[in-house]
Amino acid sequence: MAGHVITYLVLVSSCFLVFRSFKKTTKTQYVQFLFFFWWVIYTSLHLTTGRYYLASTVTGGAFLFLMVPLSYAYMRKPQPGHNPFHHVRTIIMKFVSNFNHYMQKKIGLSGATAEADIRHYHPVVLARERMCQIEERVTKHLEEKKPYLQRSYSLKMLSDETHISVHHLSAFVNQYYKINFNDFINEHRVMICVEKLLSMEWKYKKLEAIAEESGFNNRNTFTVAFRKVTGVNPSQFLKNIKLGTPQKPENRALILKTGIASPTR
Repeated sequence: MAGHVITYLVLVSSCFLVFRSFKKTTKTQYVQFLFFFWWVIYTSLHLTTGRYYLASTVTGGAFLFLMVPLSYAYMRKPQPGHNPFHHVRTIIMKFVSNFNHYMQKKIGLSGATAEADIRHYHPVVLARERMCQIEERVTKHLEEKKPYLQRSYSLKMLSDETHISVHHLSAFVNQYYKINFNDFINEHRVMICVEKLLSMEWKYKKLEAIAEESGFNNRNTFTVAFRKVTGVNPSQFLKNIKLGTPQKPENRALILKTGIASPTR
């Protein structure tokens, strides 16, 4: 909130100084300017109500900084024979030149502040009892519904489905499994993929098709996630299956799920 107030105090002050820099302004032009000026502020304020503070502030600020000099250029009548577009270009270039350095510093500061706020807000320490409750509900939901088969499955979607807050879910995954949410979901996808490979689906399906059916968006993500869990890439894992020596997974949950033994040495 304080960041929004400071940003708009700077914007309003800057626009006022630019207005004062123009001389021989008529009363009609002054009234037109005030009307347009407050409309621009109202619109830019709406632009800064988005979810992401930094991006929305830059958007609203850019709108305000561009529209004010354009309104001046429109209201000030150019001298006969002068190109009006040259007048607009001159004003905008002057305006941008004066505030470019400041905006860069401001954006950098806002970004650092936003990241600090996120780091400050996200850490949640869950009690053991609460952790067990979440584990039971999440495990049951994932086993019964298999929502991770959706390619764009997100933490927010899991939160909505289990009625557990996003922050508690994130803390649970981080503290209980010691991994982030994406790796957590990808582990379940790898489990499905391994089951399909062990069920001999590779005989009539390509590896890419099995990966897609397991919820992966692309081959690269699939390969990286698969290697994290099994210790080998998918093609090598499939080769081991064909040879009768499937690679032992590095993930304990997958070992229990599939019953894969270590390869014979």
